[in-house]
Amino acid sequence: TIKNDNETNLEYNDSSISLQNYQKRKTRADLATIDFYRHDHWFDELCEVLFKIKERKTSISLEIYYGFIHFISCLYVLAVVPQQLSNAGYSKQLTIVAVSSCCGLGSVIGGLFTNLPFVIAPVTVVSIFLSVYLQSNNMNSEAGSAAVLLSGGLLMFLFYRPLGEFIVKLIPLPIQVGTSLGVAL
Repeated sequence: TIKNDNETNLEYNDSSISLQNYQKRKTRADLATIDFYRHDHWFDELCEVLFKIKERKTSISLEIYYGFIHFISCLYVLAVVPQQLSNAGYSKQLTIVAVSSCCGLGSVIGGLFTNLPFVIAPVTVVSIFLSVYLQSNNMNSEAGSAAVLLSGGLLMFLFYRPLGEFIVKLIPLPIQVGTSLGVAL
């Protein structure tokens, strides 16, 4: 019986020492080490390192809840944008895949870079403008896709040039990164 108690105490002492070391890790560099993930509360600490949950006086469950609300509020773009662009010759199925991929990827990247809850979705007026312009000028969807990629690339390029430096001084960094990701995607 004493041997089992000692073994239990040793295991408890080892885990408490590891927990103390684990609680000291607060930088992104520590995320690359395997020791960071060897504890029961690694996900909570990961969220704390990435998103500063406790510092913002929130919780993971609240963030997930509000993220779900944001998702539901933007869900309409999966129905509206493909319908608008189908009149210009775009495939509805491929447009749904493209819109959902860009929204998901852009939101995750925007959230990680800005450390704020960004939801990035296409503006419906832009898809209406693109569709009407392509139809009125008898242009095909390939020309529209090329124009969208070119304009997104141009906007990303301008973000890093003198005009972008001027904009950097006027707009807070989290808003800049989230906006440039949304426009570029």
